[in-house]
Amino acid sequence: FWFRAFSILGQIATSVLAKVIFAFPLNGLGIAAVISSLVAVNVYTWLRSTKVSDPSNVEIFIQLFIDVAALTALFYFSGGATNPFVSMYLLPVAIIAVLLPQAWVWLLAAISMGAYSYLMWLYPNQHAHHNGQSFTLHVLGMWVSFVLSAGVIAFFVVKMRSALQQKDQLLIAVRERAIKNEKLVSLGALAASTAHEMGTPLGTIQLITADLEENKISQEEITI
Repeated sequence: FWFRAFSILGQIATSVLAKVIFAFPLNGLGIAAVISSLVAVNVYTWLRSTKVSDPSNVEIFIQLFIDVAALTALFYFSGGATNPFVSMYLLPVAIIAVLLPQAWVWLLAAISMGAYSYLMWLYPNQHAHHNGQSFTLHVLGMWVSFVLSAGVIAFFVVKMRSALQQKDQLLIAVRERAIKNEKLVSLGALAASTAHEMGTPLGTIQLITADLEENKISQEEITI
């Protein structure tokens, strides 16, 4: 919810600056429709978060998929792959890499790569206002950089998360073992203390019993 809220504010600010200050050719109506839709989705997300404390993997994936779809629509209305903010595709991938298992991460990464590839290769007239092979190579380099970055995030972030989870589980196991050992030591100390406390009266009883036996033997001898 908060990621999308800040994204919406950034999208509004950059769209206004690009249109008013830099006179960049934007489809204002299309951008406004996408941002309005995101606002509606985020209101629903906030209401949903007040009722559900543990959303399912499918719900989290759908939420981030909506962000990827919205970014694709915004880039479609604002220059395609030439948009300087196209690397924003990496944010949903990074978030899902922290939250969900690797299969979901690769799925969203593949969708993001496909969306970027569409903007790169199939977007209509994306180079109409740019001339020269150098710019084409620059855009191609951006695409290659994104594909590599998305792959790295999808693989290494999930691996690091798994390693941290295994470390936490190991620490929990060690802590539980230490607590168990402490309980055993405490039980042993209690047993030793109890044995010591019982040893004194038992020893006294043994002495008294021995004295009584000696007295009984002496009385029997006197009687004889």
